[in-house]
Amino acid sequence: MIPGAVKTLFDELKLDRLPNWGRWGRQDSCRPDPQRVGSTIARFVKDDPDDRDYEAAPEPAELPIDHRDAERLDGFILRLPRHHRDVIRRHYYQHQPMPRMLLDHAVRALVWSIEEGR
Repeated sequence: MIPGAVKTLFDELKLDRLPNWGRWGRQDSCRPDPQRVGSTIARFVKDDPDDRDYEAAPEPAELPIDHRDAERLDGFILRLPRHHRDVIRRHYYQHQPMPRMLLDHAVRALVWSIEEGR
């Protein structure tokens, strides 16, 4: 991103909001708790231990989670076609590197979904 440039919704999603959504979905994800607030997209996926990236760096404790934005974003993500949801979930929730072209395409689909849903 160019210093001093205005962030587009695409940039805002990729750099801030989707990482926040991933942290929100992973909070206490190792402990099954029916009262835990978490991503509904995570609940649709079979919790397969092979699916998790245990090598991924832990989230820094000082990053606060914007729960309200994450919940709202989760609703828009659930409206996306499955292949876009999977790319976003794998990259931001499971910390699996995804090809840039696939990730950008999924985030653009999310931008479109948000702009249509306003």
